[in-house]
Amino acid sequence: MTAPTFENLKNLILTDLKSNIDPNAVTAEVPLFEGGLGLDSFAVLDLVMAIEKTFGVQFSEEDFAVENFANINAIIELISKYQTAA
Repeated sequence: MTAPTFENLKNLILTDLKSNIDPNAVTAEVPLFEGGLGLDSFAVLDLVMAIEKTFGVQFSEEDFAVENFANINAIIELISKYQTAA
């Protein structure tokens, strides 16, 4: 995991989603959905659009699997797949 990528994703979650999430709760492994940050499908859609814009990636339909958005580490792996391919 790269620290800048983690920090960028954390900032997207905290600022772009305009949620009331405790910044200390956002870790690389905390689940984004139930039992973790409690994001809903609308928040995840906003997050996906922000990720694509921020990181210059375009996710494919196959990427929208729960395991790819389970936590920040999973998102970093997905982003890395596209940045490595570019």
